[in-house]
Amino acid sequence: MNRANWRIWDVVFILSIHLIAKFIVVDFWLEPLLTGFGFDGVITGTITGLFLACVALTSVFLFGIKKNNLSFRDLGFRPEIKIRKHLRLISIYTLLALVTAGLLLYIMYEVIGVGPNERSNAVADPNVFKLTLALLSAAVISPFYEEIVYRGFIYENFRKHFNRWPAILLNAIIFSLVHLPSLDILPVNIVNGILFALAYEKTRSIYVPMIIHGLFNAILFLGVLIGN
Repeated sequence: MNRANWRIWDVVFILSIHLIAKFIVVDFWLEPLLTGFGFDGVITGTITGLFLACVALTSVFLFGIKKNNLSFRDLGFRPEIKIRKHLRLISIYTLLALVTAGLLLYIMYEVIGVGPNERSNAVADPNVFKLTLALLSAAVISPFYEEIVYRGFIYENFRKHFNRWPAILLNAIIFSLVHLPSLDILPVNIVNGILFALAYEKTRSIYVPMIIHGLFNAILFLGVLIGN
């Protein structure tokens, strides 16, 4: 199986850009600025999510695709791979992700005593517009750019240098750590990182993990909403 001609330093550089944007620009400047303007957690989270998506996608395009003279096919955009052929895999992986998440979150909340993160609490807001915005952010924006970055680019790069399982595990660990400081979903993101990478590995289409990721986030979001 041919892999894109990326170097491991491309991952380090682009991941560094994303981490600086998230943990320095967003946490120390953009979020306080938006809060100061009176925006609540849902609006602030959506705006910062869009900002991170723009940073991540721009860096991947400039320093991943363009720098190495590659194409979007190298990120898994392969329209000839039909989604309908993978509906069974999508269903199984989504169900597996949800069941595992339920078990892990129960352990985190009830056994270990970790509290829900701020985004979980924001779902309790009864405002329909804000709920719709939060759902779009969780089920569309995040899966779209995160799968391009973490599976289409980072995992694809790791598979050029490592065997399957070391690449999958390393990718899952990185995927979970970038979601800090949300400790309650840390183990969930590790498991999901493994499942999303496996889905990409098996299908060679970035659309498949995007759909699984989006379905998982949407169902979990609606479950939290109903639970509140």
